[in-house]
Amino acid sequence: MIFLFILNIYVRITALKGEMVMYVENLHLQVTRNCTLECEHCMRGDRERVNMNPVILDEIFKDVKKVGMLLLTGGEPLIAIQTLEHLVYLLKSKQVRVNKIILITNGTILSDRVLRVLHDLQECSYLILKLSTDIFHNLELEKRNMLELREKNLKLLSQAGFYNFSEYGKDENSNWPSALTNKGRTRTLTPERLAEINSIAKTKHIINEYYEEKHPSTQITNNKVEGNITVDVYGDIVSYGQSFEEEDKEAYETGLNVMEMSCEEAIRAFIDRHIQEVKAVYLKLGISYD
Repeated sequence: MIFLFILNIYVRITALKGEMVMYVENLHLQVTRNCTLECEHCMRGDRERVNMNPVILDEIFKDVKKVGMLLLTGGEPLIAIQTLEHLVYLLKSKQVRVNKIILITNGTILSDRVLRVLHDLQECSYLILKLSTDIFHNLELEKRNMLELREKNLKLLSQAGFYNFSEYGKDENSNWPSALTNKGRTRTLTPERLAEINSIAKTKHIINEYYEEKHPSTQITNNKVEGNITVDVYGDIVSYGQSFEEEDKEAYETGLNVMEMSCEEAIRAFIDRHIQEVKAVYLKLGISYD
């Protein structure tokens, strides 16, 4: 009983000092908008030659101390090697607990420096490398004469002790077509070109004209965030699954940037805004929101 009483006092004191541990179930970090490829279906849009400034990570991990799943995206994340190195430093020095790290890559970048940072990430958490192997990536690699490079890099990764590979969007026989989100570069994909690609692809693709990916339900109880929090390359808290253009528009409208307010404040404001949007939809439908 005495122990619980003391623990309760400690929790209250640390909360007042702003030192409460914030847990984020799914944290998505867009470490770059740059890429080695220009795939025809990329829902992000045209690549932009900008990497996340490492100081943005400093601000994020001042508040976030526990993460369920850390997703590293781009662009091609391995381009932002300095950002990734700083991420490793913070995870270790700040003792940030991460259950799982997923890094999505096209497999075209590998060096001794990249191998070192991947090994370091693997020491910090359970690391999964997701390799994009859909027909669009394969065609782009073929056009740039980089298919052999990807295969060579995969062998080197295996030899270096990285076995947790997952093929992302693999081109394989399927009874169901894969729906492309009609945003980014996909908007310039003509029906004729899509038909040409489908004629050689194992997985057939359609463009879903009416599909709009909504941010999954995210809520916070005390300092535990359930759902997804996405931080773009500039440090803005934005909705999940958007093109670069859409992210920039949302960031301009909301101004929820971790360099201008604490990460915790930005996350709470984002979630509150999301809840208000959901309430507005419920109200429009004549449904009570509790």
